[in-house]
Amino acid sequence: LFHLALLLVCVSAEEFFCDDAGKKCAVIYRHKRCGQDRFVIDTDAKVKDLDDFNDEVQSLVVTRNCMLFLYEKAHFKGDFRIFVGNARSEQYYKLDDTTLVESTKSATCRCGLDSIKNGHSHD
Repeated sequence: LFHLALLLVCVSAEEFFCDDAGKKCAVIYRHKRCGQDRFVIDTDAKVKDLDDFNDEVQSLVVTRNCMLFLYEKAHFKGDFRIFVGNARSEQYYKLDDTTLVESTKSATCRCGLDSIKNGHSHD
C-alpha cells in the first residue's frame, strides 16, 4: 500500500540538471534526474488529475517557501506525501520509492509562510 516506507533523496542542482522553478510552485519530472517531460505546477494550483504524468513522477523541484502535496488518487483522495522548499532555496527531490512513483494521480501546491505554518488544505 501507499503508506509503506518512503525514501527521498534531496539533491543539489549541480548533481541534477533540474530547471529552476522560478515563480512557479513546483516542477515534476518523469525521470529521476529531472529529465524527459516536465509538468509545471503553478502557485496555489489544484491539479485533480495529472493526466500523462499519472504514476510517472520520478523527481521534482519545489520553490522556496512552497509545499507540494502528491496524492495517491485523483481528486486529492487517498494518502499523500508532502515536499517542501525551504526558506533559503528550492529543494530538489529524487523519488526512490516505487510505491509513490506508481501511485501519484493528483497534486496541490501552496506558497508563502502561511502555507508552511498551516500545512495541508485543498479547500
